[in-house]
Amino acid sequence: MSNNKKLLIAFGVAMASFAVVVAITLSAGTLKPILPQPEQLIFEIEGEGSLESSQSFQAPDNWQLRWDFDGPDKYATVLDMIRWTNSEGKSNEVVAMHRKPIRTGSGVYIGQGGEYRLSVKGKGPWRIRAYRFDPLDKTASGQ
Repeated sequence: MSNNKKLLIAFGVAMASFAVVVAITLSAGTLKPILPQPEQLIFEIEGEGSLESSQSFQAPDNWQLRWDFDGPDKYATVLDMIRWTNSEGKSNEVVAMHRKPIRTGSGVYIGQGGEYRLSVKGKGPWRIRAYRFDPLDKTASGQ
């Protein structure tokens, strides 16, 4: 069998497989676009080294805490702990793993709203932001 025939057969099998996947997907329901959730900055703090924040912020339900440290020498910045404490005294934290600092440019979903304060242990310059997520517009997402 020539290479051209083998190529045509392989292409035909691939197209048939693709058609089957599309048919199964379409029969399972309608395809809808996945829209990103709109976000809104609700709090931002920048600092250097360790900090016990006296400044509180109000967060609604469905929010996320994000941090980054990208100063002139990002290897000189190390975050060992980021703690958020609500007005009832309940706290949670992100801590460094053994001999590894907290990863830069990351975040954590908090979800529960309320009044919060932050504590940071580390060295070097850093920035922490809190974002709220608005529910998607049901009409825009086709629901």
